[in-house]
Amino acid sequence: MTDRIRLDVDQLVIGRRDPDAGHFPDIDLTHHHPDDPHLSRRHARVLRRAGGWIVEDLSGNAATWLNDRAHLLDREVATLSHGDRILVSDSVVLRFDAGTLPP
Repeated sequence: MTDRIRLDVDQLVIGRRDPDAGHFPDIDLTHHHPDDPHLSRRHARVLRRAGGWIVEDLSGNAATWLNDRAHLLDREVATLSHGDRILVSDSVVLRFDAGTLPP
């Protein structure tokens, strides 16, 4: 399944919805893999920074990976480049496409 998410705000939280706990992420991955134990309610976020975008791990003990090689630790950030792949669980991959970003 492929969804496009436009980055028209300064930050987007990626995660799993949990209405009972009041968690409603901007990029809700619940429908992609509802029982994935490696997907946190607040797993990561994408933020606009001067000159570009970064991804920040928010999950603590659930892994966020960048391009299959860079394992981000809790609150660690990495600069995003066009074509980067953000892995937020064993089954969900997001691809950063700088060609569709707003000015």
